[in-house]
Amino acid sequence: MAVEQKDTNGLGTIKISDEVISTVSEIALGDIEGVYGIADGTKNFAFGIKTFGKGVRAEMKDGVVVVDIDVVVWHGVNIPEVAWEIQGKVKKAVESMTGLLVQKVNVNVKDIKLPDDKTPEETTDNTPNTES
Repeated sequence: MAVEQKDTNGLGTIKISDEVISTVSEIALGDIEGVYGIADGTKNFAFGIKTFGKGVRAEMKDGVVVVDIDVVVWHGVNIPEVAWEIQGKVKKAVESMTGLLVQKVNVNVKDIKLPDDKTPEETTDNTPNTES
């Protein structure tokens, strides 16, 4: 379903699809330390791969946007702090890019990635710095 904004400038309406809101949300996750990736429901995790309807979902309810995000975090991170950062960055990104009001960003931590689970192809850009 697309979010439609009324014609306020006399030039026509603007429609923003739920998939666009989901993509904006996914992009906002990219630089959050402690987030391994998006859980798509099949134990496949990805950034930059279109997972519409899987790990990031957005919908309009009563004139505001509600975003649900399923994530995988790195072992050893403070999960509530990472989730709060996700909520803040996703809300800010969606509101600034779409002009829509975000009412909720629900974060569902689906799994924890252990450091020794990495494969040689994986990058560690979002690996938390746990050295003291």
